Amino acid sequence: MTPDPKLVEAIYRDRSPYGQNREDAERASARYEAWLMDLEYPPVLTDQGRRTLNHVLDRCLLRPGRGAALFAAQGKGKTNVLAVITQLVLRYRPEWDVFTNVPYPWWAGGGKAPPRLNLIGSLSDLLAGLSRRTLQGKWSAVIIDEFDQVDTSHSWASTGSESWAKFLFVARHYMTRGPLVVFHSFHFIPLTIRGGSVGSPFKLLVRKGERVIADLENPDGAWVGTYPESDLPFLTFGLRGFRIDVDVQELESRFTGPKFAGDVTAVARATLQFLKETRDRPSYRDALAQRKEILALAHGSNTEKDWAIARDLAAGLSWRQAAEKHHVSFERVSRTASLVPHIADSDATGYGATTARARRARGRDQDSSGGSGRTSGRGKRRRPGS
Repeated sequence: MTPDPKLVEAIYRDRSPYGQNREDAERASARYEAWLMDLEYPPVLTDQGRRTLNHVLDRCLLRPGRGAALFAAQGKGKTNVLAVITQLVLRYRPEWDVFTNVPYPWWAGGGKAPPRLNLIGSLSDLLAGLSRRTLQGKWSAVIIDEFDQVDTSHSWASTGSESWAKFLFVARHYMTRGPLVVFHSFHFIPLTIRGGSVGSPFKLLVRKGERVIADLENPDGAWVGTYPESDLPFLTFGLRGFRIDVDVQELESRFTGPKFAGDVTAVARATLQFLKETRDRPSYRDALAQRKEILALAHGSNTEKDWAIARDLAAGLSWRQAAEKHHVSFERVSRTASLVPHIADSDATGYGATTARARRARGRDQDSSGGSGRTSGRGKRRRPGS
């Protein structure tokens, strides 16, 4: 079998920084193409292999409508595990589709893509794909990499995080398996999954040279399979973007009436209609930004913390370290990163200190006046600032 030159080139460009040469890329390409040919034949499993597969897919990582969060430090092989899970689904669950944001070379023109594997980049992409498969009566496995770039436990109060939590609660109505999402730390996993309400946490470990997954909800510490090198050649330098661009709470408000009781096709049709109607609206990200501005006006800005984050970034802290130190989301850190070039000006003018002094002075004024909205001894209500 002659390796696909485009696929070989894509693999070589991606893996050469790790010391792999062109011959290694050719072997990886040949291994993938051999696996792709095997998809044309019915799978053969022993009884033990079938029990193991059912345990991994059906009882742990891709349960119907129940999330799973896999976490491990960078470089432990999380994306490789996602690729192995994907190839298991495509090989042994021919009735399932897979929706993922893991970058593969064929989506950039290198090689032939396997059937039933779909690329997603946003929640709207995912909901549209799930709804169409639901109307066809098909289950769909959802596998999302680098999810702590999208949502973490630190951003639980944000609109995007609330929207994703809503989706986890209604995912089963779209005939969803999972979703299986990946984090770098246990503490980044949102409480909805970490606490076990709509999901379960799993830890990826390297044990005796093998990648294994530990089920943290199992008191016996059972291992959830071992994971060798994947036959699917994922791109290690590819971007894994995923945007939460749908207000699921607004979508869920459409699911009223007797026709939605036990009818997943009605949910799918209503979702597709909702996505069609909202396509021409201002984007959800714009709405999210507007809401944040309103909240900032209502609760007062946190300018001092923004400047403190910016100073730490200028001092060499990474975005992740700054988020952990100040207990804020990555989105907050990325927003304050724009302040870094202006730190010298802010220090020269005393902007942050001035803001802090003004806030303390405002608090003293309110204490001395008894509050801006209290009545005076004459029974008259004082105007704010008087």
